[in-house]
Amino acid sequence: SALGTYAANLYRIKLMDESGLPLKKMSENTGMREFIIKKICSRIRTKNEKALGQALDACTRADLALKSSVSDAESILTQQILQLIETLK
Repeated sequence: SALGTYAANLYRIKLMDESGLPLKKMSENTGMREFIIKKICSRIRTKNEKALGQALDACTRADLALKSSVSDAESILTQQILQLIETLK
């Protein structure tokens, strides 16, 4: 899902940024534009890997819930957003 892919890319960008990989290489590795990666890097530099890993796990659980549940998708996504806000603040 797009949610899981985005969360995984955040984690990957964090690791690539910490390893000193240039923006161009990060762009090639993720398929994202350099200016977007630059914005993401500036925002996630203050977040630790554990918090980003927890966010990725939460996105994976939400993705599974959306695919396997008869629950309301809006409530699953709302719950996910609130959990991400709490994890990444």
